[in-house]
Amino acid sequence: MLVVAYTAIAPNFDQPFINYAFASAIIFLFVTRPEMAHCTAAVTAGVGLSLCHAFFPQVANIAVPSVNLYAGMLGRGSLVVLGWRTIWATPQQSRRRLLESLLVAVAIVLFVLASLVALHLTALARSRVLDFYLYLFDGSLGFQPSFLLGRLFSRYKLVAGLIRDAYFGLPLVIALASVGYLKCGSPWRPLAILASAGLLGYLLYFVFPAAGPIYAVGSRFPNSPLTFAMLEQLHSHSSVLPPRVPRNAMPSLHMAWALLVWFNCRRFSRVWRRLAATYVVLTVVGTLGAGEHYLADLVVALPFSVAVQALWTQAPAAARYAVMAGGAILTFMWLAVLRYGADFFALSPAIPWGCMSVSTIISLALLHQLRSREGAFVDHPAL
Repeated sequence: MLVVAYTAIAPNFDQPFINYAFASAIIFLFVTRPEMAHCTAAVTAGVGLSLCHAFFPQVANIAVPSVNLYAGMLGRGSLVVLGWRTIWATPQQSRRRLLESLLVAVAIVLFVLASLVALHLTALARSRVLDFYLYLFDGSLGFQPSFLLGRLFSRYKLVAGLIRDAYFGLPLVIALASVGYLKCGSPWRPLAILASAGLLGYLLYFVFPAAGPIYAVGSRFPNSPLTFAMLEQLHSHSSVLPPRVPRNAMPSLHMAWALLVWFNCRRFSRVWRRLAATYVVLTVVGTLGAGEHYLADLVVALPFSVAVQALWTQAPAAARYAVMAGGAILTFMWLAVLRYGADFFALSPAIPWGCMSVSTIISLALLHQLRSREGAFVDHPAL
């Protein structure tokens, strides 16, 4: 209780990702079928923690009231109640289910915190970034996708706010996937897959460090992109960004995590599989519109995700290794081509469009091959 209460007033613990990580505990409390008294206690604790955050600020720039802030406080209250129920569960109650739900909820919070800490370490390790290479690739498509969506975000602020909340709400999506596996498998599977992707993707951040267009061009985003004709006269080069900016753009781990959640929803009902696919689309729009990623980052995330999925798929070794190798080769080919062939893409928009199409088709074919060798799944209406 003391640790959870401290997170309500500690500096930097009111970020959207962290708030939604704590909010995932609401989902786990709900699936354990709480009584009215438990719900009342969670709401009361959430209100109390919200008051502590408002009246006992540790720094001047605390988060303003928002949906994610109050969801995080309610999640903290739910986490405390879930822990209390686990400790005092009678032998007749499902203590194992309560303990499993509590541990997965805590693990999601720790996963998000570890991810944010790791991202800040990337900024300390590398001062130079390769954003300009990705900027050239996106521009060689004939337009800048992130700038286009960024202008739409500026025009339709309500829609942009909802999409941004969906972007930050990834921990809730992970919690829903874990709950599904809680009923028809191990709830640790989704989180373990995402953690392995996070570790491998984190290593690639040092191979191809980049930050995103909003950091690379500053105030020019999203209203002043370079035209295709201007790109032809430029030469790719590395640049220096402030040390506080994380190097998290190649590949987009947020996109990879959304894809992996979608890949692992096959055991769920058709409705939840479609919702997972919808979240992938929202992630594409959110990452580009917020200026956090280039389209190139999202394209590379697909073969990278397929390779990670092969690590965790129960299939014949030959099929697994073939898919894993195919996804890894595509990923590293993209890193090499983007680094050393950026000027080649500027020759014609048909070249980058063709490369993206071929890469996507091959990645989906590898995924289909992996699934066909995995064996038949039984469709469980788990959620």
